[in-house]
Amino acid sequence: MKAGSNLEKVLEKGLFAVTAELGPPKGNDIGVIEKKANMLKGYVDAINVTDNQTAIVRMSSIAACSLLVRMGLEPVMQMVTRDRNRIAIQSDIFGASALGIKNLLCLTGDHQSFGNQVDSKNVHDMDSIQLIDCARTIRDEKTILGGDDEVEGDIKMFIGAAANPFGDPFEFRVVRLAKKVAAGADFIQTQCIYDIQRFKEWMKMARDRGIDLSLIKGSGRSGRIRMADVEKYPERPWNWFYLSKNPNFTMAFVEKHPEQEWDWWGLSQNPSITMTDVEKHPEIPWNWSGLSQNPNITMADVLKYP
Repeated sequence: MKAGSNLEKVLEKGLFAVTAELGPPKGNDIGVIEKKANMLKGYVDAINVTDNQTAIVRMSSIAACSLLVRMGLEPVMQMVTRDRNRIAIQSDIFGASALGIKNLLCLTGDHQSFGNQVDSKNVHDMDSIQLIDCARTIRDEKTILGGDDEVEGDIKMFIGAAANPFGDPFEFRVVRLAKKVAAGADFIQTQCIYDIQRFKEWMKMARDRGIDLSLIKGSGRSGRIRMADVEKYPERPWNWFYLSKNPNFTMAFVEKHPEQEWDWWGLSQNPSITMTDVEKHPEIPWNWSGLSQNPNITMADVLKYP
């Protein structure tokens, strides 16, 4: 066993693992974390804790993960290279291990122009592939990068990588996945899967390359709530953040209810939204990170807006 985490044990047995994502609060309100964690407790094998997702300032992933450990839950700490150089990266891996965090998901991170600190500067001293290799070096070779100093203690970390089966160029996605596996990834988590046929093609390409690794497929809410339900019961305290991502809610409904607190990032990735909607409503602060995950947005659409 690499770290002995619950997630690793489940995957090592070849069982179906279930994880869920928890976004830390935009401040120090630990009640937000406790509320979300209690909703997930007993239903998931591990909880993914995001690291300033979509470049929006939030409580640090390492602090939120530490709180989950105190609650007896198992976190998967996401770490992005956008905000850290290799000194900070290695220091945070040490600290995470000391706090009882055993799972690490290595990411590049959304560009800061997508978030609420557009004037900030990114770091990207390393990319996500190099981050994976860094974590593996610390764990397996027990040295820091460069091999000059030995690590004091035993860093046990189950190392994960992310994969997007739908990015362009499509053929390159598996090449990048293979690099992450070669760097030392122990498991893979994908973006949300909307196009099953394309996902099958991606999986075949991965198998043809000899990639045999535990895979956790991303999935979103199927959206049982429909527009008619909301209109029938307008007095209910509907959560418009989640409704924004619901594929049953179209742009026509958004136009009908402009007074509601729509989440534009969630709406941007909503598969009911098309490029026609984006072009029709330039006044809406569309989120390109969200649009990048929208199966209706093509590379041709992206090239139209360099």
